[in-house]
Amino acid sequence: MSLIGYVSSYLSLLKTEGVIGVDSTLSQRLADAKANPLSSVQLIALAKALSRSGYVERAKVHATQVYRLGVSDGRSWLRLGDLLLRIGLFDLAESAVRNGLTQKPGDINGRRNLSVLLERRGEIHEAQNLIRQTYLEQPIRTKSSPAGKPKLLRIRYLDGGAYQVRRTRGKKTYSKRLMGGTFQIANFIDESEVAIDLLTLTRDTDVKSFDLTSYEVVLNQLACADACAPGFPLVEELLTTYPSEKVINHPSKVKLTTREGNAERLSVISNAVFPKTVGIPENSDDESVLALTLGQGMAFPLIVRERETHVGKSMVVVQSTQELLDTLRQPSDRGYLVIQFYDLIKQDGLYDKYRVFFINGQLYPINRIVSDDWNIHGNKRYKLMLDSDTAKQGEQAFLEDPESFLGESVFNALQDVRDTIDLEFFGVDFSVDKNERLVLFEANASMRHAFEHVRKYPYLKPHLEAASEGFRNMVMEKAGV
Repeated sequence: MSLIGYVSSYLSLLKTEGVIGVDSTLSQRLADAKANPLSSVQLIALAKALSRSGYVERAKVHATQVYRLGVSDGRSWLRLGDLLLRIGLFDLAESAVRNGLTQKPGDINGRRNLSVLLERRGEIHEAQNLIRQTYLEQPIRTKSSPAGKPKLLRIRYLDGGAYQVRRTRGKKTYSKRLMGGTFQIANFIDESEVAIDLLTLTRDTDVKSFDLTSYEVVLNQLACADACAPGFPLVEELLTTYPSEKVINHPSKVKLTTREGNAERLSVISNAVFPKTVGIPENSDDESVLALTLGQGMAFPLIVRERETHVGKSMVVVQSTQELLDTLRQPSDRGYLVIQFYDLIKQDGLYDKYRVFFINGQLYPINRIVSDDWNIHGNKRYKLMLDSDTAKQGEQAFLEDPESFLGESVFNALQDVRDTIDLEFFGVDFSVDKNERLVLFEANASMRHAFEHVRKYPYLKPHLEAASEGFRNMVMEKAGV
């Protein structure tokens, strides 16, 4: 049976069994492919439609067949490579992308995809160098948009960062994400309302060549003060003559939100604690490590984590001097932080962690996750909370009235955190100890705004949407709309 005959009979079977009903996109792509079965463009589009409709294994069959048949032009090879990456056929994807780049060597998406594939198989420096050179050659991406929309410029910094391939939650497909300290705008900005250009800086970018006068708003996406430290001077230079009131998250303020810096300035807030945090210089001897930690009043247990990491990655708890020294001897490209551990277990034997966003000075409650593990992050809500009405009811109560749920003293301490950080957008992760004190874990702009948990926890949706609306209103206000 031919490829098209196979697809036709397969879709007919699914429709007969009532699995997909009438899928207009698939039907159209099938009709296009049947009308021109030798067209690689149509075959790629058909495989893409299958993957987007959830038939990933079928998409793999057809995409592999297209690869074997071969395509004639660089653009088609690049489209095929993008699809093969998305459905997890990485070796074929790299081959297709390389074929495409021989004919279209300047294609940004193709170079991004190749960087992803290099990074995935461990060629980190090659991946980083490729993407850095790409954005040095083509630093700004503009989109045509109707007149009358406010213009917004996103600024990000890429040096030491790289694109990584990630499994899409709940699906059998993959996506690429830029890692390296840049916060994501997904679910924050509606591109139908704002004309958005993207400027990607590297350490060698000449910022003097850019004119910002046509932009009503500038969004600085450098969010992690540790990972983005080399980029802040560049962005500050770029913004020298740009009105500061039109900037969201000026780099002069973001750069102050290192973990060590926050531990110093937020711990002076009344009724708030930010666990003591010290950076361990590279090649420190044992005596220096102990002087910086135990010598400064820290006590076991302690947390050790790599710098520039988030979502609990790399964190371990050490209980003794020997454990501390052994952990710090492990090789790391980023260096280490040592953090005082606070046991915040509640009377029921569980832990919790709250998250709020501050957008334009307004507090938006985002979540309260309960777990039997002290190291709490988003995926932990599926371990215990899913079957706990008590935990879900507690989260709902927090979302609906955070001030009443937390109490006046903790809520007021959060307002003081807002005033100290003084960014247009940032998030705070925290808990409350047995003395009703605010215990801060993080306060920075390196936080995702994701709706991925809404399907299992539908009560989250209106509160996430409120944060989206708050961000949108802030952008429009700064644009003078």
